[in-house]
Amino acid sequence: MKFINNYLMENYPPHPDDIIYKDKNFSDGIKEIDVWNYWISVKRKLVNWINGRNVTFLLRIDDKLIIKRNVNDRPIKLTLANYDQLISGRTNVVYVTHPKITNYIVIDIDIGEGLSKSNALTALKFCRKILDKEYNVARFEALHSSSKGIHLIAYLHRLVKLDSLRIELEELLRNSVPEGILVNVKGRGEGTINLDLTPMYSNNIHIARYSLTKDFFICDDVKNGLRKIDT
Repeated sequence: MKFINNYLMENYPPHPDDIIYKDKNFSDGIKEIDVWNYWISVKRKLVNWINGRNVTFLLRIDDKLIIKRNVNDRPIKLTLANYDQLISGRTNVVYVTHPKITNYIVIDIDIGEGLSKSNALTALKFCRKILDKEYNVARFEALHSSSKGIHLIAYLHRLVKLDSLRIELEELLRNSVPEGILVNVKGRGEGTINLDLTPMYSNNIHIARYSLTKDFFICDDVKNGLRKIDT
């Protein structure tokens, strides 16, 4: 019993009642303990989904957003064994690094002002159709990347070089998109959608399934609806 109590004290958030985030969706604020409890609840699912890829953390500390890519000057590997030491009540988002040799595509469906989630879902449908026709996709995951954005992940039947795949994909999308949809541009005007391919560059990152988003929604399949962290 003494060992268990020491373990809980060591890994328990040091300031459980500290408010680390507040907005219109969380008027009473999100506490450090709320975040910690969420991460513990998805521990096994998250580690399994990451599947050995390097991870990056977005932390909220003293009202600042801090990116953490390394521990002891080495890329971070998140495992069941080290999870409770690396994850904390200040961990906002867990990202994975896209490997240079990959078997999947990631498109960040980013919608501009004046558009809603339904517009993102329309763009999602379009992307799925194009990708399946071109690549005979093994399976898709469509994940909430924020309260409005969606990440579409298309798993392929083969391994390919990431940079070559991105160049090919960008050309395919540019030749296929309807008016009002942009492809891989910086910024986007009001009423437009950008199919952002930033996650398709070597060593770039994208949000992990079961992570929290920056605005503390849950990154999960869009079929499960948009859900907030419990407070």
